[in-house]
This record gives sequence, C-alpha cells and structure tokens, in this order.
Amino acid sequence: MWSIRSKRGKVFALLGLGLFALAIVVATTAQIPPPLPPGHIPIPAETDASRCFECHVSQGPPPPEEASFCAFCHDFHFAHVRAPRPRHPINFDWPTRDCGFCHRLHSGPNPTHQVSADMPNSSFCVTCHLPPGNVTGEEMAGEFCARCHNLGTPAGHPAAEGKTAEFCYQCHQVEEERATAPGTVRAQATSPAETFPTSLHGTRQGKITWYSKDNGGFETLTEVPMANLPCLKCHASTYADGTPVDPATYQPGCRDCHVTPGDKPKDEVCLGCHSRQGLEAKMFSDVHRDMGFGCTTCHSEHEMHGDGHQYASMLEPGAMDTKCENCHTSLPSNAAHSIHQGKLDCTACHSQSVISCYNCHFESMVQGHTKRFLKPPMKDFELLVKDTDGLVHMANMQSLVYNGKTFVAIAPYTAHAITREARGCSDCHGNAAIKEYNETGKITVTRWDAEQGKLIGPQGVIPVPPDWKEALQFDFLDYTGDPKAAETDPNAWVFLKHGADMMQMLYAEPLTEEQLEKLSKGD
Repeated sequence: MWSIRSKRGKVFALLGLGLFALAIVVATTAQIPPPLPPGHIPIPAETDASRCFECHVSQGPPPPEEASFCAFCHDFHFAHVRAPRPRHPINFDWPTRDCGFCHRLHSGPNPTHQVSADMPNSSFCVTCHLPPGNVTGEEMAGEFCARCHNLGTPAGHPAAEGKTAEFCYQCHQVEEERATAPGTVRAQATSPAETFPTSLHGTRQGKITWYSKDNGGFETLTEVPMANLPCLKCHASTYADGTPVDPATYQPGCRDCHVTPGDKPKDEVCLGCHSRQGLEAKMFSDVHRDMGFGCTTCHSEHEMHGDGHQYASMLEPGAMDTKCENCHTSLPSNAAHSIHQGKLDCTACHSQSVISCYNCHFESMVQGHTKRFLKPPMKDFELLVKDTDGLVHMANMQSLVYNGKTFVAIAPYTAHAITREARGCSDCHGNAAIKEYNETGKITVTRWDAEQGKLIGPQGVIPVPPDWKEALQFDFLDYTGDPKAAETDPNAWVFLKHGADMMQMLYAEPLTEEQLEKLSKGD
C-alpha cells in the first residue's frame, strides 16, 4: 500500500512540476510584446520614444482590483474574436471606451467611421476588423454592410433591401491590405492587368477632364482637341529599368514603374513623371521625408493600378486612399485643433507652400510638343478653397496663355512640404490678402513690375472669395522666342496683358462670406 501511494505521489509530483513549467512557458509567452507589423512606418532606433505615443495610447493603470497596467495588456489568455493566438478576451457587453485602454478610438476632423466611446458594445468593431468571410450568407445586408455604410447609396445603385450580404459581395470586396482603412470597399477586380487600363495612370483621364471644354477647361479658348496634343502620351525619358522610351510607340504600362512585375517602385521612378513633387523635395523640407518615408509609404496599390472604375480625376472621391487621418487617427489637444477641427483640412495649416509653373506657353506645346513656363516656379504661397468634404483646403493654380488668350484653373492640392508645427494665426487671419480684399475688393495674385521688367508672384495665404473670378488679379506674359525650340530664352518673355479671359475651378468651391469674416478678425 505504501509503495502504491509513493508511486502515486511521484506521479502527482511530476504532473505538478510539468504543469508549473507549462504555466511558466504560457506566462512568459503571453508577456512577449508583438513585433512591429508589416507596413509599420520606419522608426530609427535613436528616435525619441514619445514618437510612438503620437499613435499609440499609454493610459494610466486601471483600478488595482482589475489588474496592473502591464498585465492589462500583456497576459490575457484570449485574443480578439476568432484570432488564432488568443491574448485579449472581449465581452460584447463592454462599452467601446474599454477598447481605448489600448486602442485609439476613431476620431479626428474627418474620421472614416465616427465611434462614440459610449456605444452599447464593442461588437461594432468586429464588423470592420474581421474579414468578410465571417459574415454568413443568411445575415441581412442591412444588418452588416449598412451598419457601416449607412449614409445612403449613390444614384442608380440597385436596391439592397431584403438582400443578403452575398448580394453586396458580388461587386464589393474588403481591401484587407489597407490596414489603415479597415472596411474600405472597392469595386471587385482580380489583378492590375485588369484594372490598370481604366486607372488614371493608364488613361490619363485627369488631363482630359480638366482640359475639356465640357468642364469649362482651356479647350474652350484654344479649340485644339486633346487628340491633337501630346499630353496623353506624356512619359519619362526612360522606363523603370533605364531603357530609353521611344515616343512614337510608347503606351502607358507596367514598365513605366516596375523593373520586374510586382516590385516596389523607387521614388526616383515616380518623380520622373511627378516632377512637381520632385521640385517640392528640392525646395522644402517635409516631416515625412525626414522620417524616411517614400512615395509608396502612403500611396496605395489601388491608387497606382486602379480598381476597375474609371475616375475623372485624382480629386474625384474614391480615387485616392491617402489622407492624413489614415495614420493620424486623433489630434493633440490644443486651442487651434479645438477651433478648427471639422472645419479645416490638415493641409490648410501644416503645409509650407504650393509650387506653380506659371504662364505656360501653349503654342510651344501645340507646335513644338515642349513644356515652357516662366521660371523659376512660383512658391511661398497657397490658396484656400472649400473641398468636396466642405473643409477649408490648400489649393493651387495652373495658368496658360495661347494666342493672346489667358486662362487660370484652381483646384485643391496637397503639397509634400508638411511641417509638424502649424501656421500661426496671423498667417491667415488679417493677413495682407484679406486686408487688400476688404479695402479694394481685389486680391493681387501676380503683378508685372515694369521697372524691374519681371513678374512678381504671390506670397502668403490667399483666400479664394465668393466673387473669385472678379477679385483675383493676374498679369500674364507672352513668349516671343521660337515655340518649337527645345531651349527657352529667358529674355524672350514680354508683358502680354492684365486679367484672365477665363477661369475654372473643379472639385472645390470658393470660401463663403462668413468664412471671410472670420479671416478678417485680427485685421
């Protein structure tokens, strides 16, 4: 009897030691912090740790009866619903503010999804943060898709009442790779080979949209069809692999950006076409470039290859994924954000300047297929307009001259010259432009100085007023050199006239009288 008990005792002792060792392993495993996920922005080792907390929450410890702060995050034994390695339990009866101990709730001036901390339960998060395969065919579309996309459907959209979620998935799919925009839906397409032909890179449709006389574009004055211009076959001097481009046979395609299919395009390849952004990099600092960001850090595959839908412009809603709020999901608390949140786009205050090639000589494009504009490019200014979301947004201008006719186009613009510190109040409120407008009803944008024999460009922040076509003042030059010559003679520019014969604004509206009154405060 004694020997049997002894053996049992040894067995129990061994089992106890094994369970104790297992507990140590489990506890140790649970305490290991996860690595940085794929796609996380590069963070040099010497970077101040406070940078991490611009996106990540560091809350004070919860009440002692619940858990210590570290244990609150690092030793739960279950994950979010259906995750393969459980770490955090979720009770669907928790209010969503409980998620805020570790995760920033959706917020900001223009959030993708506004989430209240007092929403009834955290199951709301699951509808976007789990893949669509977890939605059964029996669940009604109005209970799943409409739970997030509840602002109505566009004109012509088929009725979804009474349909299941499978009905939605016939056209829409969740783009899982865009972790910064969970739940985003795109028109379904299987590969870049299918979507690129209708993409903005493939069609160059943006140029057509802006130039077209149907949209009040420059074609109205020139009467030269886009088909007679080289614009739609604009190209870099070489393909991505360095092979020279033959202009006679060139067609937009994969080789423009990729050395091998699927590789990551280098920044210099992007800037071979996007020369304005290249100039920005030479003329201005940028907080994102300083951190090692490249073009593809922010700009998505959807933007490059398209999604099967033919957009009229990159400014058309849905064409672009990139926006500040993808990363900056909440704003630091300060007076400026309290006043302007929900009213201004980030670009209005955090951009240093736009760059504009002014007075493009269109005869040179028509006759010589040559881009010719007044140099150096204009900088150290920005226009202010209302964008399609109703926010005050930075804007830029494009001006052209053809056979004595003058034209200016204005549109929202996002400069790659972003600063951490925002503009001061006096940069916009009561500045020189608003004072001139209040006193004369005019705002001088460009001015010919006869004594110096040169054009004086715009400076500072320029609000675009309701009577913008009459208020904004421009002077124009003409080029008297050979329009077919590749080189530009800087002495061949002469004063042409005052005033634009025609002006265009798309994807934006001028500021309102009420907004101008607010800008006048401090005058």
